[in-house]
Amino acid sequence: MTLQNSELTPRTDTNLLVPSDSDVDLPEEFNYVKHWAEENRMVINIATTKEIVLKRPNPRLYITPLPITEVQQVSSAKLLGVTLCDTLRFDVHVGNVLKI
Repeated sequence: MTLQNSELTPRTDTNLLVPSDSDVDLPEEFNYVKHWAEENRMVINIATTKEIVLKRPNPRLYITPLPITEVQQVSSAKLLGVTLCDTLRFDVHVGNVLKI
């Protein structure tokens, strides 16, 4: 990609939500999104892409999904100003808000 093309390439944040009972696994779905973005001349910045796996508070049986190899897995992430935790608790968000 040339410098001229990169200046014209739209850049946007994208959120990919895949339910645990999906028949498509997360790496496959992420590859589809990357392919779609490429076809539409959009750029996904892998360096800033994060993966968060939301867990139920008291699961009887929890099977960790396969991680996306090129993406960092985190326990919390900020989305539209709200800090989401993998345990679906808001203590990290409240702590961040009270720091301000």
